[in-house]
Amino acid sequence: MKKLVSNHEFLCEHHTSRRYEGMKHSYDLMLTCADSDFKIPLAMQEDLIKVIKEGDVSYSFLDNQLLEAINTWYTKQYNLSFAREELIIGSGVIHLMQIALEVLTKPGDGVIVQPPVYDPFYEIIENKDRKIIMNHLLYDEEQQYYTMNFLELEELMQQHKVMILCSPHNPVGRIWKEAEIAQLLSLAAKYNVFIISDEIWQDIVFSNAHHHPLFSFNSPAINQVLVLSSQAKTYNLGGAQIGYGLSYNRDFIVKMHHELTRSIHYASTNYLSAKMIISGYLNRDNYDWLAAYKTTLEENYHYLVSELEKATNIKVTRIEGTYLGWLNMSKVVKTRTELEQKLDSAHIHAINGSVFSPISDLFIRVDFALDKKTITEVARRLIDLFK
Repeated sequence: MKKLVSNHEFLCEHHTSRRYEGMKHSYDLMLTCADSDFKIPLAMQEDLIKVIKEGDVSYSFLDNQLLEAINTWYTKQYNLSFAREELIIGSGVIHLMQIALEVLTKPGDGVIVQPPVYDPFYEIIENKDRKIIMNHLLYDEEQQYYTMNFLELEELMQQHKVMILCSPHNPVGRIWKEAEIAQLLSLAAKYNVFIISDEIWQDIVFSNAHHHPLFSFNSPAINQVLVLSSQAKTYNLGGAQIGYGLSYNRDFIVKMHHELTRSIHYASTNYLSAKMIISGYLNRDNYDWLAAYKTTLEENYHYLVSELEKATNIKVTRIEGTYLGWLNMSKVVKTRTELEQKLDSAHIHAINGSVFSPISDLFIRVDFALDKKTITEVARRLIDLFK
């Protein structure tokens, strides 16, 4: 029997997560920001205590240790490794994405994204005076499943030379199949398009799927790929504010380092955050926690699907990873206003789908990285509202 992370000592009761910032009542269900209600692993806590007891949190030079940790993890998961010249560290995935856009594009250039998609993608493109170019995913309402629109994407790639990929995808939960990534890279090679791949969810993959990092393919486009990631979702470290980028294009990494220094004088990696990554990737006790955590999340997802679809006409998108439910509410409400009023009446705080796509206003995204009691209450209230 697979182990679950469900014991009381794993649950975080004293929430400082941004998801709980707007909480007004103890009975509010806060399902917005993609954070988890689970504490970081005990092994990581103990490793951090050791660091603090050492008493040295001065300017750090931990990049070699970080590289060893990242290589250990990528070798274990994907049989891949990287040289120091192929790594860049920053204060998070979105931070490094902005640096990459500065290097790759100029004001007025178009950047391809695939809605419905993580909304900071839109924000950083617009903040950099670039143009958002939408390549909407194809939605199969009968199967509750999304795929890429490669016909449209090929047309767009002939005009626009940078794309941001969400892999695994937030909010629709796709773990792109090997054939899909291969086709994407084939188009990128054909039209000389650079792909920035946000792979922050790479470790939260369900048992029926396998994540394929973009640089794991033998493709002519291999030097047109930057993979960005962190342990923010893996171990619930969003507040640690650290991420990394990997690319076999060493000249591009040099340009990113120059831009990082020019724009914010990023002089030193956050010492404690770096130690978290090192612990997460090198301390094998954390691996056991992660396996149990993923089993817990997958069970939460299947419970939500089962309860909602047997009692309501809410359609839950079939996902293969993440801890985000993408709920199609179009069979139970007619307008976004009606949807929001009903959710408010039950003190359910979710993110409306219009945040992720202009055509998804009758969807909601809900976080299900919750303990059993809370996920049961989420299902009960949604059923009471929409049965």
